[in-house]
Amino acid sequence: MKTLLRHTLLAAATLWAAGASAAVVTLGGVCDTSCDQLGLSAGGAVSASFDLGPAAIGPNQALHKGDVSAFAIQFGNISFGSDDLTNWDFWLQTDASGAVAGFQFLASFGSSFANLGDSIDLRGDQWWTSHHAVCFDGTAAAPCDFSAANYYVYAGEFEHGSTSLSVQAQSVPEPASLALVGVALLALSRRRPMAKAAQPARGG
Repeated sequence: MKTLLRHTLLAAATLWAAGASAAVVTLGGVCDTSCDQLGLSAGGAVSASFDLGPAAIGPNQALHKGDVSAFAIQFGNISFGSDDLTNWDFWLQTDASGAVAGFQFLASFGSSFANLGDSIDLRGDQWWTSHHAVCFDGTAAAPCDFSAANYYVYAGEFEHGSTSLSVQAQSVPEPASLALVGVALLALSRRRPMAKAAQPARGG
């Protein structure tokens, strides 16, 4: 029992250290002017968060769409998450100290100029949204893809904010390490009563 408990705790500690490389990137900003189409007044808050799962945040790194396991966007009445659409792209760059040096996120429900939809373009210091927009490659509607040098194009109800967005990377433990810690604690709690029961009774 002692050997099993020791191995479980060691595995939990190892996974906990590895899980610390996972990160959640959060953005918070405001409409610096009235954003009527978003249902926000001047100073209204906007936010987004990105779960990078097992991706590590370290020096001189470039993270892309494949590193994002989930995201959530709340910009007034434009609200969606990673379960809602597939037409999006993500890019994050860190500097030599590991701090976030560049960030961009592009997403759209629109698929063509005849089928425009809610779209959003987030950057480290500014953002744009529209209820009628698509991603654009310079000549036609195209998938949201930074590697293809696509652009965000709007056709109406356009809102934006130039107030700087805060970008923070926060290390979080992975679920696997948390589960192993729970198993270890359960084993420890069950071991103590067994140890007491094994003690010989003292004579009076």
